[in-house]
Amino acid sequence: MGNNFHLIIAGAGESKRFGKDKLFLRVKGKRIIEWSFYNLLNLIKFDKIAIVLNPKKLKERNISKIFEKFIIVGGEEKRALSVYNGFLAISPKKNDFVVIHDGARPYVPKKLIKNLLKEIKKEKGVIPVTPVKETIKKLKNNYVYKTIKRESLFFVQTPQIFKAKFLYDAYNLPQEKWENLTDESQLFEILKVPVKTIEGSPLNIKLTFKEDIFLIKDIL
Repeated sequence: MGNNFHLIIAGAGESKRFGKDKLFLRVKGKRIIEWSFYNLLNLIKFDKIAIVLNPKKLKERNISKIFEKFIIVGGEEKRALSVYNGFLAISPKKNDFVVIHDGARPYVPKKLIKNLLKEIKKEKGVIPVTPVKETIKKLKNNYVYKTIKRESLFFVQTPQIFKAKFLYDAYNLPQEKWENLTDESQLFEILKVPVKTIEGSPLNIKLTFKEDIFLIKDIL
Protein backbone atom coordinates (compact mmCIF):
# COMPACT_ATOMS: atom_id res chain seq x y z
CA MET A 1 0.00 0.00 0.00
CA GLY A 2 1.02 3.64 0.04
CA ASN A 3 0.85 6.63 -2.27
CA ASN A 4 -1.01 8.65 0.35
CA PHE A 5 -0.39 12.36 0.68
CA HIS A 6 0.78 13.88 3.96
CA LEU A 7 1.24 17.54 4.88
CA ILE A 8 3.80 19.27 7.09
CA ILE A 9 3.22 22.94 7.91
CA ALA A 10 6.43 24.61 9.10
CA GLY A 11 5.48 27.23 11.66
CA ALA A 12 8.05 27.04 14.46
CA GLY A 13 9.84 30.34 13.79
CA GLU A 14 9.89 33.22 16.26
CA SER A 15 8.78 35.97 13.80
CA LYS A 16 11.71 38.18 14.84
CA ARG A 17 11.70 40.26 11.66
CA PHE A 18 7.93 40.74 11.84
CA GLY A 19 8.01 41.82 15.47
CA LYS A 20 5.17 39.63 16.78
CA ASP A 21 3.56 36.24 16.22
CA LYS A 22 2.64 36.59 12.56
CA LEU A 23 1.19 33.12 12.05
CA PHE A 24 -1.70 33.75 14.43
CA LEU A 25 -2.49 37.20 13.06
CA ARG A 26 -6.13 37.27 11.89
CA VAL A 27 -6.88 38.39 8.34
CA LYS A 28 -10.40 38.20 6.93
CA GLY A 29 -11.65 35.80 9.58
CA LYS A 30 -8.78 33.31 9.62
CA ARG A 31 -5.31 33.14 11.13
CA ILE A 32 -2.40 33.36 8.68
CA ILE A 33 -1.41 29.76 9.41
CA GLU A 34 -5.00 28.60 8.74
CA TRP A 35 -4.98 30.37 5.38
CA SER A 36 -1.68 28.62 4.54
CA PHE A 37 -3.32 25.21 4.18
CA TYR A 38 -6.80 26.36 3.09
CA ASN A 39 -6.40 25.74 -0.66
CA LEU A 40 -4.23 22.67 -0.09
CA LEU A 41 -6.98 20.97 1.91
CA ASN A 42 -9.53 21.84 -0.79
CA LEU A 43 -7.50 20.12 -3.53
CA ILE A 44 -5.60 17.29 -1.82
CA LYS A 45 -6.92 14.56 0.45
CA PHE A 46 -4.25 14.19 3.13
CA ASP A 47 -3.84 11.09 5.26
CA LYS A 48 -1.93 12.89 8.03
CA ILE A 49 -1.26 16.58 8.70
CA ALA A 50 1.44 17.81 11.08
CA ILE A 51 1.48 21.42 12.25
CA VAL A 52 4.96 22.24 13.59
CA LEU A 53 4.84 25.14 16.06
CA ASN A 54 7.19 27.01 18.33
CA PRO A 55 7.33 25.06 21.63
CA LYS A 56 6.26 28.22 23.49
CA LYS A 57 3.01 28.19 21.49
CA LEU A 58 2.18 24.64 22.58
CA LYS A 59 1.63 25.86 26.12
CA GLU A 60 -1.35 28.01 25.12
CA ARG A 61 -4.71 26.51 26.03
CA ASN A 62 -6.54 26.98 22.74
CA ILE A 63 -3.87 25.47 20.45
CA SER A 64 -5.27 21.93 20.52
CA LYS A 65 -8.75 23.32 19.85
CA ILE A 66 -7.58 25.31 16.80
CA PHE A 67 -5.82 22.29 15.29
CA GLU A 68 -7.95 19.49 16.74
CA LYS A 69 -7.94 17.48 13.50
CA PHE A 70 -4.17 17.67 13.05
CA ILE A 71 -1.01 16.39 14.72
CA ILE A 72 0.59 19.23 16.68
CA VAL A 73 4.37 19.02 16.92
CA GLY A 74 6.94 21.10 18.76
CA GLY A 75 9.62 22.63 16.57
CA GLU A 76 13.30 23.41 17.02
CA GLU A 77 15.49 26.48 16.57
CA LYS A 78 16.50 25.27 13.10
CA ARG A 79 13.93 24.88 10.35
CA ALA A 80 15.35 21.58 9.08
CA LEU A 81 15.02 19.99 12.51
CA SER A 82 11.48 21.32 12.90
CA VAL A 83 10.39 19.78 9.60
CA TYR A 84 12.13 16.55 10.60
CA ASN A 85 10.00 16.47 13.77
CA GLY A 86 6.93 16.83 11.58
CA PHE A 87 8.17 14.05 9.33
CA LEU A 88 8.57 11.71 12.29
CA ALA A 89 5.05 12.58 13.43
CA ILE A 90 3.42 11.63 10.13
CA SER A 91 5.64 8.54 9.58
CA PRO A 92 4.83 8.14 5.87
CA LYS A 93 5.33 4.94 3.94
CA LYS A 94 8.25 5.09 1.53
CA ASN A 95 6.04 5.33 -1.54
CA ASP A 96 3.85 8.08 -0.05
CA PHE A 97 4.10 11.76 -0.96
CA VAL A 98 5.01 14.48 1.53
CA VAL A 99 3.94 18.10 1.01
CA ILE A 100 5.96 20.66 2.99
CA HIS A 101 4.70 24.22 3.24
CA ASP A 102 5.57 27.42 5.09
CA GLY A 103 2.91 28.48 7.57
CA ALA A 104 3.78 32.08 6.67
CA ARG A 105 2.59 31.68 3.04
CA PRO A 106 -1.17 32.26 3.37
CA TYR A 107 -2.16 32.13 -0.28
CA VAL A 108 -1.23 29.23 -2.55
CA PRO A 109 -2.96 29.57 -5.93
CA LYS A 110 -4.94 26.50 -6.96
CA LYS A 111 -3.20 26.43 -10.33
CA LEU A 112 0.17 26.11 -8.60
CA ILE A 113 -1.07 23.17 -6.50
CA LYS A 114 -2.52 21.42 -9.57
CA ASN A 115 0.78 21.84 -11.44
CA LEU A 116 2.71 20.35 -8.51
CA LEU A 117 0.37 17.35 -8.43
CA LYS A 118 0.70 16.84 -12.16
CA GLU A 119 4.50 16.82 -12.09
CA ILE A 120 5.02 14.67 -8.98
CA LYS A 121 3.39 11.74 -10.81
CA LYS A 122 6.59 11.37 -12.83
CA GLU A 123 9.20 13.02 -10.57
CA LYS A 124 10.91 12.36 -7.23
CA GLY A 125 10.45 15.92 -6.02
CA VAL A 126 8.86 19.12 -7.32
CA ILE A 127 9.27 22.71 -6.12
CA PRO A 128 7.90 26.08 -7.33
CA VAL A 129 10.37 28.82 -8.27
CA THR A 130 10.24 32.38 -9.58
CA PRO A 131 13.01 34.14 -11.52
CA VAL A 132 15.19 36.77 -9.86
CA LYS A 133 14.32 40.07 -11.53
CA GLU A 134 16.53 42.54 -9.68
CA THR A 135 20.26 42.99 -10.14
CA ILE A 136 22.21 40.94 -7.59
CA LYS A 137 25.38 42.28 -5.97
CA LYS A 138 27.92 40.50 -3.80
CA LEU A 139 29.26 42.81 -1.08
CA LYS A 140 32.41 43.03 1.03
CA ASN A 141 32.35 45.31 4.07
CA ASN A 142 29.30 47.15 2.66
CA TYR A 143 31.03 47.86 -0.67
CA VAL A 144 30.12 46.30 -4.00
CA TYR A 145 32.45 43.39 -4.74
CA LYS A 146 30.89 42.08 -7.94
CA THR A 147 27.65 41.57 -9.80
CA ILE A 148 26.15 38.08 -9.93
CA LYS A 149 24.57 36.94 -13.19
CA ARG A 150 20.89 36.46 -12.47
CA GLU A 151 19.88 34.40 -15.51
CA SER A 152 20.21 31.11 -13.62
CA LEU A 153 19.05 32.41 -10.22
CA PHE A 154 15.56 31.72 -8.86
CA PHE A 155 13.63 32.33 -5.67
CA VAL A 156 12.27 29.12 -4.15
CA GLN A 157 8.72 28.86 -2.77
CA THR A 158 6.62 26.29 -0.98
CA PRO A 159 4.60 24.05 -1.06
CA GLN A 160 7.14 21.47 -2.14
CA ILE A 161 6.22 17.84 -2.82
CA PHE A 162 8.56 14.87 -2.41
CA LYS A 163 8.44 11.11 -2.52
CA ALA A 164 8.96 10.02 1.07
CA LYS A 165 11.57 7.39 0.22
CA PHE A 166 14.15 10.05 -0.59
CA LEU A 167 13.41 12.03 2.55
CA TYR A 168 14.07 8.83 4.53
CA ASP A 169 17.34 8.35 2.63
CA ALA A 170 18.48 11.89 3.48
CA TYR A 171 17.41 11.80 7.11
CA ASN A 172 19.37 8.56 7.58
CA LEU A 173 22.56 10.51 6.83
CA PRO A 174 24.49 12.08 9.75
CA GLN A 175 22.45 14.99 11.12
CA GLU A 176 25.28 17.50 10.68
CA LYS A 177 24.90 17.08 6.92
CA TRP A 178 21.34 18.44 6.82
CA GLU A 179 20.42 20.22 10.07
CA ASN A 180 21.28 23.70 8.74
CA LEU A 181 19.41 23.45 5.44
CA THR A 182 16.80 26.10 4.71
CA ASP A 183 14.54 24.07 2.45
CA GLU A 184 13.94 20.36 1.94
CA SER A 185 14.92 20.26 -1.73
CA GLN A 186 18.49 20.68 -0.46
CA LEU A 187 18.20 17.18 0.97
CA PHE A 188 17.88 15.95 -2.62
CA GLU A 189 20.97 17.96 -3.59
CA ILE A 190 22.93 16.05 -0.93
CA LEU A 191 21.63 12.77 -2.37
CA LYS A 192 22.30 13.99 -5.92
CA VAL A 193 18.67 13.23 -6.79
CA PRO A 194 17.11 15.63 -9.33
CA VAL A 195 14.25 17.91 -8.26
CA LYS A 196 11.87 19.25 -10.92
CA THR A 197 10.90 22.93 -10.82
CA ILE A 198 7.65 24.53 -11.90
CA GLU A 199 6.67 28.16 -12.25
CA GLY A 200 5.81 29.68 -8.89
CA SER A 201 3.46 32.58 -8.31
CA PRO A 202 4.04 36.22 -7.30
CA LEU A 203 0.87 35.87 -5.19
CA ASN A 204 2.50 33.15 -3.08
CA ILE A 205 3.98 35.72 -0.71
CA LYS A 206 5.80 34.76 2.47
CA LEU A 207 4.78 37.04 5.33
CA THR A 208 8.13 38.31 6.62
CA PHE A 209 7.84 42.04 7.30
CA LYS A 210 4.91 44.08 8.60
CA GLU A 211 4.60 45.80 5.23
CA ASP A 212 3.81 42.43 3.60
CA ILE A 213 0.46 42.26 5.38
CA PHE A 214 -1.01 45.00 3.16
CA LEU A 215 -0.34 42.94 0.02
CA ILE A 216 -1.65 39.78 1.64
CA LYS A 217 -4.91 41.47 2.66
CA ASP A 218 -5.46 42.41 -0.98
CA ILE A 219 -4.72 38.88 -2.21
CA LEU A 220 -6.85 36.89 0.23
